[in-house]
Amino acid sequence: VCLRYYEHELVELACQCPAVVCCRCSPTQKARIVTLLRQHTRKRTCAIGDGGNDVSMIQAADCGIGIEGKEGKQASLAADFSITQFRHIGRLLMVHGRNSYKRSAALGQFVMHRGLIISTMQVANLRQQYHTGNGCSIVMGVFYFASVPLYQGFLMVGYATIYTMFPVFSLVLDQDVKPEMAILYPELYKDLTK
Repeated sequence: VCLRYYEHELVELACQCPAVVCCRCSPTQKARIVTLLRQHTRKRTCAIGDGGNDVSMIQAADCGIGIEGKEGKQASLAADFSITQFRHIGRLLMVHGRNSYKRSAALGQFVMHRGLIISTMQVANLRQQYHTGNGCSIVMGVFYFASVPLYQGFLMVGYATIYTMFPVFSLVLDQDVKPEMAILYPELYKDLTK
């Protein structure tokens, strides 16, 4: 009845709660609640289930966590992440989720700065080529004042892939706090959004 006639009120009530637990619902009702929360709040959702009746809810969420339990492995096979016990959710979110968020943000910044370096060098070279007088570039003089790229294509591709590969792989080893501290102080996760 709530999902059919009082959809907006149900979402408002659910948004005021720190967590929403759906029990004694049909699989389609569970999935509908997750979909409503995604549509009305524009926030990411995480659904956790341990049985075959939770599969639709897990697949409707942005992040699905399946728990291998007495009811079988249907939920864990349909989920994004699979755990063996419910108590592992804290470590999955606070340690692995936090590290993944931090590494993705660092990688995004690295890729943007790498692109800025490449494009700034090319633009500076072209700008210098079009100036007259003392601002002539050495590269321009060698190539009879023609507009020539600063680097060959294979060097640009190499810089964007091979030469800058090691800083990206170093992100895997980057760890600012110990896992025990991340679990003990969940507020550290919130600081990353800054």
